[in-house]
Amino acid sequence: MKVEHLHSSPWSGVFYVTGGGVQLLANLTSVAGASNTVLAASIPYSRRALDTLIVEPNQGACTGETARELAFRAFQESCMQKLDEHVFGFGLSASLATNRMKKGELRAYIAVQTSSISQVSKVTFENFESRRDQEQYLSEVAWGKLCSALYLDKDRFPEVSTRKQQLATTLQPLYGAKAAYVGMKSTAFLSGSFNPLHTGHRRMLAHARSRLDCEVQYELCVSPFDKKPLDFFDLHDRMAQFEVDQLVLTNFSSFEEKSKHLSNGQAITFVVGVDTISRLADTNYYTYSRVQTSETTMNESIQKLHDRNVRFLVYGRNLGNRFVTLKDFELPPLLTMLCEEVSEQEFRLDITSTDLRL
Repeated sequence: MKVEHLHSSPWSGVFYVTGGGVQLLANLTSVAGASNTVLAASIPYSRRALDTLIVEPNQGACTGETARELAFRAFQESCMQKLDEHVFGFGLSASLATNRMKKGELRAYIAVQTSSISQVSKVTFENFESRRDQEQYLSEVAWGKLCSALYLDKDRFPEVSTRKQQLATTLQPLYGAKAAYVGMKSTAFLSGSFNPLHTGHRRMLAHARSRLDCEVQYELCVSPFDKKPLDFFDLHDRMAQFEVDQLVLTNFSSFEEKSKHLSNGQAITFVVGVDTISRLADTNYYTYSRVQTSETTMNESIQKLHDRNVRFLVYGRNLGNRFVTLKDFELPPLLTMLCEEVSEQEFRLDITSTDLRL
């Protein structure tokens, strides 16, 4: 397939490439009509530049996860620039031959994100010694994988390892511009990233259910304010941990949004760790929620939670080798009024998803 055919198609997107892949950008932009396809392109080569796009600071620069996150960030940027179903995000992270010794194999990961699929491919370079040859081969594979992901051409490199994850139509609103949820409204939710779901979550849910004397559901946000957004691979893996009726999926990154859309008209309780409550007293939280940062904004948001009869059932956490409770934080008085604390004697279980991932 020729570049002209992509430029004349309805598809357009944002490109983020690091460590290699610039030949693809050159090929795309050197053909007339490139502005129809390329909404923006960036080369975050330095670690500092890359860290502006990925959440985890210690995440490797050349991994499938990094390429996927770059593609998803690019997809989000595409959606902001163009309200159209034919938008994509392209992410590429590479480790190619250079003028210094490198640890590990020379490789690249190519990821494409659309409203219906997440795709990632791994490229290796056993038969290509020079940087020039590696760049040329990488650009050819990247072009082929992009075209096949957009269903414009068949996959011309089936030998290159590729994974795809499609998104069910019922879940697609979660990745749109409008507020959306999939599941049932209720009176109590345990919100988290559940990466992975573990015994601590299950026991906390059971304890909260008994304490509140009502049903409590898990709530998973696909675009959390302080963690990387979930692509379709992530979402598939997280959902597999739950029974269907246990989980509510949302795109609500703030408790203000959650309380607005998940309440069934009654008081609503969120089951949280004390570290989460402390973030509600941090003006930076409201930056992540895409709201102007200020103490006034924070107080206005907390007031809305109060007006909606929101309550927080707060569990202590082991942070920095010390068990931390509400008394360890200075919270705004109104936020404190919304909190009901579970004592250490009543419930303590020192296990975290982070520990399990290490």
